[in-house]
Amino acid sequence: MSKKKKKGNLLMKVIFSSSILTIAFFMVIIIACLMILDFFGANITDNYVENNMDYADMYKETVNKALKNGFGYVPLNRILYFYLENDKLSFYEIYYDNIDKDSNKMLPISDVCSLQKYKIYDVCKDLDSSDQIDVDQNKPFNPPIEFNKITVTSFFMEERVVFGKNDVHGGWDLACGNKTPVKARCKICGYEWEPIASSLLRGANHKGSKTIHKSIDWLSSIVYLLDMLYNVSEQRKIC
Repeated sequence: MSKKKKKGNLLMKVIFSSSILTIAFFMVIIIACLMILDFFGANITDNYVENNMDYADMYKETVNKALKNGFGYVPLNRILYFYLENDKLSFYEIYYDNIDKDSNKMLPISDVCSLQKYKIYDVCKDLDSSDQIDVDQNKPFNPPIEFNKITVTSFFMEERVVFGKNDVHGGWDLACGNKTPVKARCKICGYEWEPIASSLLRGANHKGSKTIHKSIDWLSSIVYLLDMLYNVSEQRKIC
């Protein structure tokens, strides 16, 4: 056995002999998977709120409650958009009002500002200058993990102090057990499965993906050709 292999086996023994290290090991794997799986989807995770440390605890409490209740995702900057106008509103109340209950997507800002509760606010009177998203989200909210089994301990772009240094977190930290299953959803065919973390990191796909995706490509080609033929026939009618 090579020295490199011996060192690898020794490292695995050290990790799995400690319950704390085991949990930490699997948390790292789950976080990596969630980043790959495009955890929150859509285009709403890039809204950075400066000096958000003052609101971090309230937001984490809110997002944990909302996710456990089955709601989709609303970023901190949307909540503060209304909270800074009226701090008598709770974070959870604003979160709830900004979710489309049918699709579980975040509502466009104009839809929220049309609600009686919010239409009187100054921030709803000039939406053209608003930095809030005013379009339907691209993808539905597909939970990759059972949220009643996890706790969000750090959110995307959270400002925090780590080992005495200021830090802006570039991901999501989720605390959970070391055998918590993570779901994946194929962007091409919608197939859902529970992958092995290491296989995802290697770029592996779901079972039967090659056959299914070839069928989809074949059907897409037929639709494309039929569309071309239709356009040609329409052009001849015009001529």
